[in-house]
Amino acid sequence: MGRHGRGLDRPGQGAEDSAYLGQTPPYQAANQYITSTSELLALPAFGRDNYLKLAPYIAALPPDSKLNICSASAMVLDAFNPGNQNFSSDAAGLQKNRETAQGTCFPDLKTYQQTFDPKQWALVSNYFVQKSSYFRLSSLITIGSSEFNLYSLLYIDAQGFYAHPVQRSFSPD
Repeated sequence: MGRHGRGLDRPGQGAEDSAYLGQTPPYQAANQYITSTSELLALPAFGRDNYLKLAPYIAALPPDSKLNICSASAMVLDAFNPGNQNFSSDAAGLQKNRETAQGTCFPDLKTYQQTFDPKQWALVSNYFVQKSSYFRLSSLITIGSSEFNLYSLLYIDAQGFYAHPVQRSFSPD
């Protein structure tokens, strides 16, 4: 999850109340991690078009979350390695390799690391894993003639024995 507003880990990385108070309607900076990707729409001059371009590639997860390279899209894999389009230049090939891997990870960490300059890898290597801890559960609830969707963010413990809800909402993002 990203943060917007003041109080960030690195000074100068967020907007102050004045930036948000000048919007229509005005509001104060949240000063906390985002919990929904749609919160990006509140950023000054960000806009719906930019959001729609990013939406397939982003998620609002807790700050300690790491990217599962086994399931990340080609665009996301290449975003960490500027100037190197190993996966997005052949997204169909990535998908085919994943299908052929039959239950194993593609690319695995070693394969992914080989696409990086060693200095660049040293900067980003701690952001990746080969196993997810967070999952999204989408439920359709029917009560009488009424239906509604419930979306839950679940955390699965390291042993895979226990899942607990981190967040629930009625909106899909």
